[in-house]
Amino acid sequence: MRKTVVILAILITLAVLFQVPSQASSLPSSPASTPQPEVPQVVISVTLQGEAEPTYHVVSDSASRERQVQITPITLRFSGQLSAPSVLLSKAKPAATTANFVDNWDLLLEEDFEGSFPRGSCAVYDVSDDGFERTWDDDDFRPFDGSWAGWPANGGANGVDPAVSDYPANLDSWLICGPYDLSNAQKFLVKFYRWMEINDADDMVFVGASTDGQNFSGLGWHGTQAWVHYNVWFGGVAGDDSVWVAWGFQSDDDEDLAEGAWIDDLEVWRYNTPGAVCGSLDPGNKGIVLPPYDPTVGEPVPIIRAGDTIAVDKLKAAGVNWVRLGFVQMDGIVDWQAYDRMVDTLCAQGISVLGLVNHETLVHQDFNDPASAAEYRQEFADTVGFIADHFEGRIAYWEVWNEENLDEKPDDPYNPPRVDPQRYAPLLDEAYQSIKAVNPQAQVIFGGLASAWGDSNDYFVEVYSWLGSSTPFDYFAVHPYPRPDEGPDPQVYMYADRPQYDTIVDKFLKTMSDNDDGDKRVWITEVGWNSSKGSPTRPVCLDPVLVYESEQAAYLKPMFDILFDEVDVWGSPGIPAIEKVVWYQYMDVGVDDPCTLSRSVNGHMYVSFRDMVQAGSVDWWFGLYRGDKVTPKETWCAYLA
Repeated sequence: MRKTVVILAILITLAVLFQVPSQASSLPSSPASTPQPEVPQVVISVTLQGEAEPTYHVVSDSASRERQVQITPITLRFSGQLSAPSVLLSKAKPAATTANFVDNWDLLLEEDFEGSFPRGSCAVYDVSDDGFERTWDDDDFRPFDGSWAGWPANGGANGVDPAVSDYPANLDSWLICGPYDLSNAQKFLVKFYRWMEINDADDMVFVGASTDGQNFSGLGWHGTQAWVHYNVWFGGVAGDDSVWVAWGFQSDDDEDLAEGAWIDDLEVWRYNTPGAVCGSLDPGNKGIVLPPYDPTVGEPVPIIRAGDTIAVDKLKAAGVNWVRLGFVQMDGIVDWQAYDRMVDTLCAQGISVLGLVNHETLVHQDFNDPASAAEYRQEFADTVGFIADHFEGRIAYWEVWNEENLDEKPDDPYNPPRVDPQRYAPLLDEAYQSIKAVNPQAQVIFGGLASAWGDSNDYFVEVYSWLGSSTPFDYFAVHPYPRPDEGPDPQVYMYADRPQYDTIVDKFLKTMSDNDDGDKRVWITEVGWNSSKGSPTRPVCLDPVLVYESEQAAYLKPMFDILFDEVDVWGSPGIPAIEKVVWYQYMDVGVDDPCTLSRSVNGHMYVSFRDMVQAGSVDWWFGLYRGDKVTPKETWCAYLA
């Protein structure tokens, strides 16, 4: 057993009762008996409300929905005397910058239990007052990662060994860290892994935060559960100059005891107020689709990160005004901190962000299942609302879903089936309400339809029929890709609906006018051509719409001219209907063969951001830049012009 001093701070206390079926028989008696399963990721937002009980909601949970979770707000009082921390991080440091990279996050605590414990700004306490001293300490019986984890009764003069003993009765053990200065902070995040076997409903493990070092509000659990990774966002504390965080364990005096709880890989983070705010910035009418994860690496790392901001330099060089950025979960959770850094770095360079939320934002994919569609919509709306609130002042435009009218391919491991219109209508409505509730000024964009052909308009009409009198979007979006019948030349296929309509976009404007939305404008959130014509590794099923690189460059300007100059508000000649055009995409990538995996509508294929990370062998060469991320193609000059 190793000793040191730890200081713990508690900000928000919530008694969370996880009523899960007992899994004691399935949990190993020692960590060596079975390999570690995939760890569920849980995001919970907790808000301190002065004298009132804190509020909370589960933002997302990658675990099975069959697990019943009950959460009860609670405030616990620490009755001990806090010791002075040996290390204290106070006021926010300037945002970390490397070249153009902006990082407004400070890591205040990192505890993996592998070195001396406790250390830094943390201390351990036993306030049970029963004549015994048992505190948190590190132990090697059940680590999540590495060789050690924290257990609440291993330390102190009367500490017990978890390898041979259950946790003791009458335990009141605290690990308290802080205080931390949040006077210039906007967000406060606590991350940790937790394992639990607590049978007595009156016993609990908890995490919380406090602004006075005594009254802690947060989350408490009992039940049986394998390792789970928690991201707990504490609201209502930003601006306070002294905030503590605590992990604790309490048991009563009966003998219904078990192994208790373990914690590992603790992190406490502070997000400081950014220097540049771009939520109201409208730098121009041209954008580009930027994959959030770098296709050149082969594993999920952000495309904008410390030590690599070349994409930002190239976006600036191309004259890009907007970036369409998809919010993609990896390993069960959206990496909020990675997105903060990307958005803040783009903002510092005067580039605004259109946020895309769709099937890639959540783990669960049961949006079309009649039995669970409502539950999916609730989780999606909660998550989208949390994201919109988190990025208020930095992202003001949100697109809800992407190409929801594509047909299903049952063997596709990444791309979801078509979202039925009767499912998309309420999903859009609930996401709209959730976004507007946290940021009334935010603008919601109807998910870009996969083509501008008649079947997409039929889908649009059907969505309207399910919406009824509600029209929960501020802008409409569509992707006017070519189809085999007309070929790839925009000066041909964009006029394929004549004489009924001037361009293939106009029928959507009429549909909006017919539904009293004629004053709403349009964003083209994807358009482009695959320049892999003639390549032996091209997607051969798309041959009729593939182009050479020179053709890709030659088609760009006429397409932009048609969209900006020839598409007018329905019934109002001379008033442009299209406000923004977003090129698909930043760079050439390789993907798994979309002809066998992905879905298609009129010769257009869907490839997800996850596909791009996999770096398959088939050419998906829509980019302004080549696959090395830095070499401009001929199309670059056309876009810049």
